[in-house]
Amino acid sequence: MPDGNNNDNNTSSTVENQEEHPLPHKIHHSDLTKEQTSQAVSISTDHLKNNVTSKDIAVAIKRQFEELHGGTWQVLVGSSFGCSITHETKAVLYFELTASSSVVTVLMFKSAE
Repeated sequence: MPDGNNNDNNTSSTVENQEEHPLPHKIHHSDLTKEQTSQAVSISTDHLKNNVTSKDIAVAIKRQFEELHGGTWQVLVGSSFGCSITHETKAVLYFELTASSSVVTVLMFKSAE
C-alpha cells in the first residue's frame, strides 16, 4: 500500500482498546473515515469471535458497507495474499486482527462504478 500519502486518516498503528474492539488489531493503511474504519474492524471482530470463515467475514463487511456507504465494495480476508488494485479516492482499508494464535488480514476497497 502507498506510504507517501500524509493524510491524517493514513495510519499505521496498533490499537488494543479492549472495550471498543475486543481483538487487538493493527491498521496498516486507511483512507476511510475513523467511523468507517471502526465499523470494518468491529464487523470483522464480531465474526472472528464466532469462528466463521474468512469468506463469511468478507461477505459481511461487503454487504454492510454497500448498504451503509453505497457503491461496490471488494473485500479480501485471509492470512496471506498479494494483489494490485484500483480503487476510488478515500476508499481503501488494510488491517490485521489477532485472534488466538493467528493473524487475519483484511483488505477492502470501493471499486469504481
